[in-house]
Amino acid sequence: MLILTSWLKEFVHFTVPVETLAEDLTMAGLEVEEIEHAYKGLAPVVVCSVEEIVPHPYASHLKVCKVTAGEQKYDVICGAPNLEKGLLAALAVPGTVLSDGTTVKFSDIYGIRSEGMLCSEAELGIGDDETGILVLEH
Repeated sequence: MLILTSWLKEFVHFTVPVETLAEDLTMAGLEVEEIEHAYKGLAPVVVCSVEEIVPHPYASHLKVCKVTAGEQKYDVICGAPNLEKGLLAALAVPGTVLSDGTTVKFSDIYGIRSEGMLCSEAELGIGDDETGILVLEH
């Protein structure tokens, strides 16, 4: 059986690390088989601002986006229909492991380099919507 620590905290207040809690539960007679850290592969996902959008020169269904995350600037290829200049979105940088196990890498898409991926809820594993990118704020 899987038990979320967020659910457990509704019944028991604890501040110890999950590993310590697992040891304590095991010592009390409740076997903890393993600990799964949800979303651990998403640690490299950052919030970015979409600064510029231009049509992809070789693929009419795609856009070349310039996005900024903190001080870092990225060029990202995206085909999402809800892409707009000025919105905040989730950017998976190279090394991010998506919910389906895919690792985001630098890639050339029709001759243009993409330095990451603007993600949908489904790609991040936090919802079912895969119709466009996850818009955090506009």
